[in-house]
Amino acid sequence: MRIAFIHECSSYSKWRATDRRGNSGNLSVGITALVKLVYLNLYVETQRGGTILYIPRHQCVCVTNMTQLIGYLAHLLFTEDCLEEYFDDLNFFHVGCFKSTLSKVLGLGIIGGSFLVKVPQILKILKNKSAEGINVFSVLLDLFAISAMVSYSFISGFPFSSWGDGVFLGIQTLAIAVLVMHFSGDTVQATAFLATYLAVLFVANSGLTSVNVLWACQAMNIPIVLVSKLMQAYTNYSNGSTGQLSAVTGFMLFFGSLARIFTSVQETGDVTMILMYICSTAANAVIAAQILYYWNADAKSKDAMKKAK
Repeated sequence: MRIAFIHECSSYSKWRATDRRGNSGNLSVGITALVKLVYLNLYVETQRGGTILYIPRHQCVCVTNMTQLIGYLAHLLFTEDCLEEYFDDLNFFHVGCFKSTLSKVLGLGIIGGSFLVKVPQILKILKNKSAEGINVFSVLLDLFAISAMVSYSFISGFPFSSWGDGVFLGIQTLAIAVLVMHFSGDTVQATAFLATYLAVLFVANSGLTSVNVLWACQAMNIPIVLVSKLMQAYTNYSNGSTGQLSAVTGFMLFFGSLARIFTSVQETGDVTMILMYICSTAANAVIAAQILYYWNADAKSKDAMKKAK
């Protein structure tokens, strides 16, 4: 793909995009040119294997904005190499690019789902004005694990699609921790905890904390995730019910962590992150199984009581 742009508003300056063998310009410009040809219906002329696109002055702003938008969206889904494979070489069956693109799509889907994953849990606590059955220490450990993962990934420069859900999960987990403390009668403690957490989070992500310290915190996540989830599982077992735990949240966490194993392998290759998500998936599976078990047990108990009456 060799495309040169000539437009009146830049004194006929040229923007050129070539394939990997040409080594010239930004590939995303070449891709968006194809869209512009259709969208703007501009005059096009072929010259020595390339394409010259004449852009009238009144359409310059539209073309520039579209270039930026499509280039941004393309890089959310494809790596530079895969953009070339798909749109320059028309190789739509490249296995490596299929895995990479699938990973990015899953990652973005998980991020989208993370906006609401713990909202049912928060709403359930607010509706009942109770945090019964929720182990606050388990929630705090979960919050530490999420925060350590986000800080480590951010400082390490991993793609946002591989860890972005942690941002929204962290906010929601923080809300749950504060609500649990509040409805347990410790409002002052909840306020102090919130202020302290935000201060620590700033220090961890502002460059003031060594990456080695963040890596150590990330490595600690493996036992922490297991302990936090298994503590909640033990609380459920001791109470003989899952209390105020939300079934929707439980199952979304399980499937989200399961998908994260694949995205972590594809996008980061970081062993500690991969192991953390494997452990998280196993622990979330236990919680999800308990939700199903006690859900069915409660239903049978209610049926038995109705028959007795």
